[in-house]
Amino acid sequence: NSVVIPKFEVNQVSLGESLEALALMAKNVSNGKVSPNFVVKNPDLNSALITLSLANTPVDELVRYLADMARAKVSWDNHAVVFSGIAD
Repeated sequence: NSVVIPKFEVNQVSLGESLEALALMAKNVSNGKVSPNFVVKNPDLNSALITLSLANTPVDELVRYLADMARAKVSWDNHAVVFSGIAD
């Protein structure tokens, strides 16, 4: 069961800040049961500016949108959601 975020909106915000906001929202919406750990392997990705406004969207779908906007690839491992450069 994926956690659904009622409203996610960022305007010209870095990928890192967007992920911090998403992690906090997921934790709040799930009453602390889901606390995603996002890892950005390539520091250049953090400078990508994100503008996104979505409602009633699952966290995993938001992760994919953020990765696309940052031109990153994303992988899920046991302990973290990892963002890396396409060439990494």
